[in-house]
Amino acid sequence: MIEKKDTIVLPIGDSRKPLLEAAADALKNISIPNRPVLITFWGTKGVGKTTLLTNITRQLATDYPVEIVEISKIAQRSVEDIKYAIWQQLEKISLDRSAVILLDDLDELLRRDSHSFFDFERTVIEPLTEKGNVLILCTSCIELNQWREDDVRIRQVNYQIQAMTDEEVMALLSDTRILAKKAYHLTFGHPKVANWLREDPTLTERQLSAKAWVYFLEDIPEAARSIAGIIYCFPLFNVFILKKTYESLTGNELDYLICLEWIKEYIRHGLLYWDVSVGSYRFTDSAVRRLLFRNILFSDPDRFDKVQQVASEYFQSEARSPGYLHLHLVSAIYHMAQAERRLSQEATGQQYLAWFGSNRESWQSARWGEVLAAWQTGAGEKAVCEEIQEFIGLRQYNALIREIKQARNL
Repeated sequence: MIEKKDTIVLPIGDSRKPLLEAAADALKNISIPNRPVLITFWGTKGVGKTTLLTNITRQLATDYPVEIVEISKIAQRSVEDIKYAIWQQLEKISLDRSAVILLDDLDELLRRDSHSFFDFERTVIEPLTEKGNVLILCTSCIELNQWREDDVRIRQVNYQIQAMTDEEVMALLSDTRILAKKAYHLTFGHPKVANWLREDPTLTERQLSAKAWVYFLEDIPEAARSIAGIIYCFPLFNVFILKKTYESLTGNELDYLICLEWIKEYIRHGLLYWDVSVGSYRFTDSAVRRLLFRNILFSDPDRFDKVQQVASEYFQSEARSPGYLHLHLVSAIYHMAQAERRLSQEATGQQYLAWFGSNRESWQSARWGEVLAAWQTGAGEKAVCEEIQEFIGLRQYNALIREIKQARNL
């Protein structure tokens, strides 16, 4: 099976079972036209992609009469070598048997040479999707939607590998005697960080976040890392607030095109993406965002406060427009709470409720249904709701829900 150095031992728990079910469903329906036969499981470094692929394959081989075709070490092999290895192994498999092809770290091909990647798609992937007895399981650090061939696009699907649940974290750390709530708080459910804690249960919140900073950003070019201490303070951000904050902190102008190039490095490594629904960049993994956020707070609290103050003022200003309230309310209150993090929950809650009340008259034409949905979902990220509630308390969090509902009904 697949072997990889430093692989985390992680069974198929509740967070991974839907991915196993998706693979099993695809295998059972492999001969039906237009059903998925190319599945990519994607996620950040250390989220357990290789282990997941190993475990899913073992389970499929146990439950179904399939042949496994493993193509290992893609990053170290030429495209021609990969092609040859696939077809050579497939020739040995009877047409009345189903085959599962494993392509671990497939995005390495795209990162290495896009021309070769698309040649690989045309000469290998597309013919495989037409065979009727082949299921292709891939892993990637990024969502693979770059396919050019129509016959491939209609038969491919991506599934993101999420952070572990608190029960899964506790199972992984069962020998450490760390309480479940504390274990989840220390790791936010990220398998790599949980593995560090399993290896050394004495690691503190600060030490784990510092290790996470090095681990997740080590592949980002040095110049692009200069904005990490800003962007990881934001659940959502755009180029304007990034430039504004950078220039406020450094006193140096940041060229727009350079800013975009730096952002692209984070996208290329699967850490960021552009969310068209909110018109902002956001992070692919809440656990990673929160771990790196925590390191910024620990390493330079004064700088952290300056970032939050700039962000608070900016998003409050943006949210005053009724047409943009649903896009910026969550960020406005999130950064207000962070900027005043030394206040009590009661004081912080009263502050943002007063701000909401003072602006409500000008928000009469706001899209209140979308405003409510944004507030209740953390603008699409559940972890943001949890963070806000930590600062203002559940009672005052719910108080704003009532305010929004009242405004909607006026």
